[in-house]
Amino acid sequence: MRYERSLNTIDEQKELFCGVSDAIWDNPETSFGEYYAAELLMRVLEENGFCVTRGHSWQSTSQCRGSYAKRAMLYAGKAVAGTLIRLFEDPSLIERAKAEHREKIGDGYVCGLPDGLEPEIQPRPTDEK
Repeated sequence: MRYERSLNTIDEQKELFCGVSDAIWDNPETSFGEYYAAELLMRVLEENGFCVTRGHSWQSTSQCRGSYAKRAMLYAGKAVAGTLIRLFEDPSLIERAKAEHREKIGDGYVCGLPDGLEPEIQPRPTDEK
């Protein structure tokens, strides 16, 4: 029963989920500077009744305030699990998704970083006092 309800909710929200995914795809960000995507996801969650803690760190992404947040995390996990179950039950969905992806990207992915760009390497802190 819950499985079906989760799948129905995913289907009902397909337009929202695909819209958010498309917007993130259309606005690529690199070098851990995912500000557009983070802001969009936070805004969509807030618009749908979620309490969002702003900031991007493992501490803020792993916290869970109140029973509603725990339910939201469980729901998100169930949504992911439900999607995986559907893919296992109907492998043609994967091929259709791949075909749609190929159609959208045309000649392929082009990295937005300039050639020769090297990441900044931060020195490892020492234990010296």
